[in-house]
Amino acid sequence: MSALLLAATMAIAVPCDEAHAVERGTEAACSGVLLPLSEATHALRCLTIDLPACERDEAHCEGLQAVEARAYEARIDALTIRVDEADQALAAMAKCPECERAWWDSPGMGFGAGVMATVAIIVTVVLGTR
Repeated sequence: MSALLLAATMAIAVPCDEAHAVERGTEAACSGVLLPLSEATHALRCLTIDLPACERDEAHCEGLQAVEARAYEARIDALTIRVDEADQALAAMAKCPECERAWWDSPGMGFGAGVMATVAIIVTVVLGTR
């Protein structure tokens, strides 16, 4: 019986050519997808307003990302050049025999001066307390 009823409704119903407003509980004039008005309005807003706005935002963000990527690449190139120049200067200093430190600028001299200053402070404290 239900198969006969289904076949009868399919034979009577025709596809819709245009949108029709249908109240709940009334019979539709044609077959198709029925949506509540709030969902249809929301879907229309998404298609006409929200989706184009999202596409514009996406294009804007892609443009910003491309600019930032080029800026970072330029910065990396500049830093690479500076590192190469520093490496060359360091290599030149290592090869330079006349670029040796003076006797008073050596690490041993700094250590010796520190030891002498410490001894002088200790002697001053010991002799000053007597």
